[in-house]
Amino acid sequence: MRSRSPRSGLRYRLAALLGAVIALTLIGNVSAQAFWSATTTATGTVRVADPAVTLIGYADLTKSYTSASLGPYVASLSIQATGSGPVTLSISTTTTNAALAGQISLSLWVRSGGSCGTSGSGATTGTLAAPPALPTGATSLAAPGSVVVCAATTFTGSSATYGGQSTTVTLKLTGTTTGSTWTASASGAFTQDVGGSIANCAEADGNYNAIISWSNPAGVPTSTQYRVSVVPLGGGSVIEVQGSPSYWSTMQYVGSSLFSTAGSFRVQVRMYTDSSLAGPGTIIATRDVTVTPNQWHSSMLIFCA
Repeated sequence: MRSRSPRSGLRYRLAALLGAVIALTLIGNVSAQAFWSATTTATGTVRVADPAVTLIGYADLTKSYTSASLGPYVASLSIQATGSGPVTLSISTTTTNAALAGQISLSLWVRSGGSCGTSGSGATTGTLAAPPALPTGATSLAAPGSVVVCAATTFTGSSATYGGQSTTVTLKLTGTTTGSTWTASASGAFTQDVGGSIANCAEADGNYNAIISWSNPAGVPTSTQYRVSVVPLGGGSVIEVQGSPSYWSTMQYVGSSLFSTAGSFRVQVRMYTDSSLAGPGTIIATRDVTVTPNQWHSSMLIFCA
């Protein structure tokens, strides 16, 4: 038998050592790969669409009350909800004149058909200062969805007490998503006012003019000035007629500017104690009139009624 040389033995030992190193390296890589795979977790976020609500139609609640028209005034409020529902709905109000707002009733009901008509079954009732809850059928929506709520307001107070006053009401709609802390809101403002009475109100047919006269309210300076505002109810420019700054004030509608005008108008007497006639003044009388061409003088003869 041939014996191995020292050099060949060395080669065998080196080869064995190299094989062991390669094997350990492969085992180590496999172990490292397995460890990484076992402890790494895929991550991500699943988000439900945020709720959103809209409120349309509140501007139609801008109204003026007179002795001849105390309401009810009816408007349609369109409520819409988007996102992922269901969305729970509620309303609230803030006012600039809580006392007057408390004398104006507010009724809400879900519209059935193409128009609101009169208050039906299921209506909720409160005031502009303390609004009622939304009626059944409008307390929640499966977003996306919508509903139309009818709103009716009526002045129930005393014209002697609240005449000449107004209140601006901000109506807020709030929606919350069931099982979530997400909330959304929408709001809009409208103004309602009450026309007052004027002392010694008198009318006369001025031959194509309507002449209205009255005494200054008690405690008002004799230099007080007045303006009559004529506002087309269907929209359009405001027509104003300047009054006399005397104690006995006379307002005259000039036939050349209004005699041939026809339509429905809101006529308001505004009082100014500032000689510059700055601001809107104080409304001391309001009347809605409907006239036909060439009939301004006779139509305005109901103003003091």
